[in-house]
Amino acid sequence: MQIKKMVLWLITLAAIITAISVAIFSWTDKAGIYISLAFFIISTGSLLYLTKESITTSKLMERFEDIIVGSIGVGLDTIKKLQDHPPAKIASTTSSRFQFIGVAGNKFLKDTFEKNDFFKTNKIESNVQIILMDPFANENDMLGLDGANTNIRKNIIKSIKYLNELRQKGYKFELRLYPRVPPLRLMICDGKAVAMSMYTPDVNGWQNAQLIFKKTSDESDTSLAPHFASLFLDMWDKSLSFSLEIRGNALEPLLSTNIRTTIVNTDRDIPNFGMVHGRFQPLHHEHLEYILWGINNSKKCIIGITQPNIDLLSTTEGEKHRMEESGNPFSYEERKMMITQSINDLGISKDRYEIIEFDVDKLDESIENIKNINGVISIEDVVQFMKIFSDWEKIKKSKFESKGCEVFEIHETTKEKAVKHVTGTLVRELIRSKRNWQDYTPSGTEVIVSKIENG
Repeated sequence: MQIKKMVLWLITLAAIITAISVAIFSWTDKAGIYISLAFFIISTGSLLYLTKESITTSKLMERFEDIIVGSIGVGLDTIKKLQDHPPAKIASTTSSRFQFIGVAGNKFLKDTFEKNDFFKTNKIESNVQIILMDPFANENDMLGLDGANTNIRKNIIKSIKYLNELRQKGYKFELRLYPRVPPLRLMICDGKAVAMSMYTPDVNGWQNAQLIFKKTSDESDTSLAPHFASLFLDMWDKSLSFSLEIRGNALEPLLSTNIRTTIVNTDRDIPNFGMVHGRFQPLHHEHLEYILWGINNSKKCIIGITQPNIDLLSTTEGEKHRMEESGNPFSYEERKMMITQSINDLGISKDRYEIIEFDVDKLDESIENIKNINGVISIEDVVQFMKIFSDWEKIKKSKFESKGCEVFEIHETTKEKAVKHVTGTLVRELIRSKRNWQDYTPSGTEVIVSKIENG
């Protein structure tokens, strides 16, 4: 055991020395900064393991500080456990700019936004930038449906809900979602104070080492602090924009105590039958948001798959790609499986929705399909939930209303129409070019597309 500990200490020390060396000699090189950061993370992981095996965390931090703090001009100010020097305490010093990336950060965000006047009075959204992990991300090891992993997804959703409440109160900030587990927990205050740690989103995360860097006014300063700002911006560019208000509403069912039971909020006046529809070629995260919004705002949601027969595409007054073979690669059954598995993987009860063929270009026939659903007497019993992006959606809306169907437009209260952040065209191109299409698609789509690709 002593030999094992000695080897780990040597690995840790080697990682620290390597990180410092790269930081000194390559501090103007972005690749060098990332290499240095990687070795800091490796050394932090070794320290965490050694903590469990030997001395107390506090003494370990002291040793780590003795080795590194003050020994080299990389701007490293101190190393403390998160629980001994909470990030919210560092954030309380913010006066002009704030950037944060983490998995959820629910408690941290509340402590930060509610205890610093800067966040209450800030008038420029870009002054506050936040990146959270996308709750739709297909990181099964992090976001399973059992035990602590379920709580991780719920904590992200709670953060989104909380930030939506702040947005409604007038708080100004920008928020994006990272499509995978973030590689680190990072906070930057005013571009000068940086708090970085290997972030493990569980109860033990507060035991992690937190490295705190600061930038001085010295022109010859070689602090790593400003390079973390570059790292943040790179991750910001890789993160996904979304509608906070609509996504927050759509995710509400997933906060239920037992999400595998029927989820109906009887305190609200919602229709017995709501309906969403689309080609879903393929199903992506914004489609899933739309479907969950429909489920949350009706007692039963009808999910209509349009252009159901891809071998006989119907003529349309709408957008051209709806009639093209390249824009319709997946069959009705494949799309149905994408939707079913994606919803089921989130734990939504099967009695909350029903999937049907729904050709909007043959509306009379499609209405008959709706009437076959148990409980629906006429089309007037169904509220069509629609996002209006273009003239094509306006044409559809007029058609539905001409048949006596009520149409409810989904958009943010501050906007007149909905905004597209992800498109099927984009996802299809990513699939064809074998790039990062999984970042934009839920579990059901990943399974079906992977099966097709693997023959």
